[in-house]
Amino acid sequence: MKRAIVALGLAVAFGAAAEATPRPRWSDWVGDYTGKLAWPGCTTKGEKTATLALDAVDGALSIDLTPAGGGLRPMSLVEDGATWTAQQGDVKLTIVRPQRDAIELTVELGTDCVLRSILRRASTKIAACDQLVAWVRIEAACTKRVAAALEDPAALAKERATWNKPRKARVAEQCATRASKVEASLVDVGCAPDPLPPSMVRAPDCARFVDAARTFQQCPLALPAVKAQALTDAASLLATCGTADDAALRVLSEKCRDAYVRLSRIATHSRCPL
Repeated sequence: MKRAIVALGLAVAFGAAAEATPRPRWSDWVGDYTGKLAWPGCTTKGEKTATLALDAVDGALSIDLTPAGGGLRPMSLVEDGATWTAQQGDVKLTIVRPQRDAIELTVELGTDCVLRSILRRASTKIAACDQLVAWVRIEAACTKRVAAALEDPAALAKERATWNKPRKARVAEQCATRASKVEASLVDVGCAPDPLPPSMVRAPDCARFVDAARTFQQCPLALPAVKAQALTDAASLLATCGTADDAALRVLSEKCRDAYVRLSRIATHSRCPL
């Protein structure tokens, strides 16, 4: 495993690592979240459990709190670093992402009354396919498109039944490719933000490695040092691609392809195929 750490490292090739780390994409947030609800300090309490929809429509995120009860309604979200916030009158909401496919929800409802919950999003057990499912949901809600949608939600729902069968690595690669195409089309029409520097968009192999490094952080069996190195490399890559010219990008793209292959092997060995 020590060899893997050395082989994966790209910090020297890419320069000093940037302090900023890859932040979650909208596809990491969008979905239906289910969990138990706690109402500390509240005289009138809402539901004990609920499924809440967090959606992106035409370039804006919102969460529907109606199923939680307590007179709550949908709220538009505002990004604040790694946190989403909202406010309607005296009601203040904060959402953070403590781990993959989960959100921690805090809603201040007035004097000493708070709604707290950790809710989980249903997963396909394949990170890349979770991304595809979310992007297809965002695409279906986008009204800014002129061309036909790239994916059919109904067909995708039927296809999901085959994803838990053998050859998951191949399925993951196909999902990643399709998700990237849908995301790019949504960015173009303004239904999703561009999470990468313009030069990174011209180096899809590097974008793929950054995504993989971020996903790898959720692997429970991987060594902390290996996960940390992958994240350091990704942060360094983001900083370097931001100022790279075409010639430098070609070199970086080749290194990114090699790095992705290495990381993919490590992830598979750690029982967390990308």
